[in-house]
Amino acid sequence: MRHCKKCVMPDTRPHTIFNPNGTCQACLNYDKSKSTNWEARREELKSLCKKYKRTDGYYDCLIAVNGGKDSHFITYMMKEVLGMNPLLVSVADPFPHSLAGKHNLNNISESFKCDLTIFNLDIDLFRKVTRIGFEEMGEPLRFIEAAIYTVPFKYSVAFNIPLIIFGENAAFTYGTTTEDEYSAKRFILAGHSAAGEKLSDTITDFWAQKGLPIARMNALVPPPS
Repeated sequence: MRHCKKCVMPDTRPHTIFNPNGTCQACLNYDKSKSTNWEARREELKSLCKKYKRTDGYYDCLIAVNGGKDSHFITYMMKEVLGMNPLLVSVADPFPHSLAGKHNLNNISESFKCDLTIFNLDIDLFRKVTRIGFEEMGEPLRFIEAAIYTVPFKYSVAFNIPLIIFGENAAFTYGTTTEDEYSAKRFILAGHSAAGEKLSDTITDFWAQKGLPIARMNALVPPPS
């Protein structure tokens, strides 16, 4: 077993990348982020908001939320700082949530006065895919983590909201990729996939190989382009 020489992350963490010098990709990506021109990013964000901001009271952006730190900060920025009118979308899992978890999700809607819609997966399906993910890959939430990316696109098409906002690029933050693929594309136009595998046939093909009918994978199927 190897450990990162900077943060001691073990190489047993799934998909973790190490460079030849023994530093994990999470540390390398963190150092890379220090050189980001955040003021330029802020101006890019302002321009996008100006482009899609509406004055008729209808939603002008959609934010994927789960109640955590990203959800609160992004909603605050979009609603309070940039004056947007977002629809919040959350993909729920059937696991029992703590009182704090329930409070955090509801708090976003209440504190920032935003409409919130929650997408609930078929419970029988969730049991099946969770077991497969756990037993075969040690990733029990593989299915729902993909749905977190596809479901907001479905809502964006159904509600005609072209601007979608996601939180951090977890793969980049935790060092399973060398590319900050969302940093310049974090604000994604519906119909133009910037979520890579999450919005491709790769995910549905995986579950089809496990015997799951396509009709039961609707949460993972992107909306028609």
